Amino acid sequence: MRYAEFKKAVRSFLGTARVRVDGGYITLTLVLFCDGYKQARALYSHLFGADNIVSIVQAVNESGQNKVQSAEELQAKAMTDQAKQLQLRVKSLKAKKSLDRAKKSLQRATVNPAAN
Repeated sequence: MRYAEFKKAVRSFLGTARVRVDGGYITLTLVLFCDGYKQARALYSHLFGADNIVSIVQAVNESGQNKVQSAEELQAKAMTDQAKQLQLRVKSLKAKKSLDRAKKSLQRATVNPAAN
């Protein structure tokens, strides 16, 4: 074996394909371990036919870096991000109002220094 064969990490690909069964179609999901996307595509095409491939995505990595998230997880993350953005907007608005009050106070102090 060559060093390049040891060095390359084998990745997992999650493929979805249509399979004809009893005059209808079913959807099948299969995980293949390959060096890259092109190899995965070629294998899925060979197994199911190029026209029957629905999708191919890189599946969960062992370290969890490429974790495929469910729709609920993505929705929860989007809502959390939106809440953070709203909190920042509220904080910014409060700071702006505070700054406006300070400006008005400064104007009153410079216009009428004897009142303070």
